[in-house]
Amino acid sequence: IFGSIMSVIYTMKLVLPADSLLPDVVRDSLDQAHLVAEQLPAEQGEWLLSIAFASFDSAFIWVVMGVTAMLFVTAGVIYLVNLRSSAAAGSATRH
Repeated sequence: IFGSIMSVIYTMKLVLPADSLLPDVVRDSLDQAHLVAEQLPAEQGEWLLSIAFASFDSAFIWVVMGVTAMLFVTAGVIYLVNLRSSAAAGSATRH
C-alpha cells in the first residue's frame, strides 16, 4: 500500500518542463528515470536525476509522515480505550 502511495506522490511531484522531450516513462518510477538519464548527455542526465531524486524524497517524507500520524492516532485510541476500561473497572469495584 505504501509503495503505491509513494508512486502516486512521486508522479505528482515530478515536474517536467512543458517542452521536455523526455519519455513519459520517467514519471513511472525512479528506476525508469535513472534508465532514461543514462541515455542522455551528462548535464541533462544529472538534471533529470536531481528532480527525480527530489520527487522520490518528497514522496518518502509524505509517506513517513502519514505512517507516523497513523501510529499516533492508533496509540491515542489504545490509550483512551485502556483509560475507559480502567475507569469502568475502578467504578465497578466501588459498588
